[in-house]
Amino acid sequence: MEDVLQKLNKYQLNKNSFTSLYVQIANNLENLIKEGQFKNGTKLPSEESLVKHYKVSRPTINRAFALLIKKSLVYRNKGIGTFVLNKKIQLPLLQEDISFGESLKKAKVNFYTELLKSKIILANKIVANWLNIKKGTEVIYIKRLRYLDDKPFLLINSYLPKDLFPGLENTDFTKYSLFSILEKKFFTSIEKSNRYMKIIKASEKDASYLDIPIGDPLLHLEGVVFSSKNREIEYFDIRLRGDIISFYTTLYRKNILS
Repeated sequence: MEDVLQKLNKYQLNKNSFTSLYVQIANNLENLIKEGQFKNGTKLPSEESLVKHYKVSRPTINRAFALLIKKSLVYRNKGIGTFVLNKKIQLPLLQEDISFGESLKKAKVNFYTELLKSKIILANKIVANWLNIKKGTEVIYIKRLRYLDDKPFLLINSYLPKDLFPGLENTDFTKYSLFSILEKKFFTSIEKSNRYMKIIKASEKDASYLDIPIGDPLLHLEGVVFSSKNREIEYFDIRLRGDIISFYTTLYRKNILS
């Protein structure tokens, strides 16, 4: 931690400046983050340490941290501390039909998966409508949570017809992706998927899983995957932290006058 404090000496506060002290402190930390002085996941000094270092009040440090959080440069882990978040994951937006795990690997993102649930349940009305099956039909429910640098950022709920994939619920999804198992073990060719995206507020459960405040904005991705036989094989409900992951797309303009 002393090494981190030494790096802060690169930028000094100007108490005669018209710029507020908390803004100057936030700018100092932002500059060091963007220069690569603080790596992704670096724990910043405590508020008490920064109060002593800068010789300012605790509310001033609080406001500086709040500004950095707003800019998605750092995040707070309650009871543990404030950490640098200087790398936001960027994924292509709906440009090819690959799973999120495949997208993350393609983007060379080092992540790991925690399997929260994998069991057989009865389809409710929502699941049944998406999978084009009768309400009460047995489906396999898989709930996974993905982490980047020990930070949860992606919550995935998947529902698949039990009759198509017997025993799928026994798979170790911490090691294998869902799509790879469907294709290699069950010889199911995936043809396409329909995906719908919107912004939602984190519920109490979302906030608990993703370690964010209740009401924080989340990217919500929902849809259905089809096999080459045009059969609905997976309904998915995904919640993503927007402070960690973003999407991009490349669009080409057609000559509409021709």
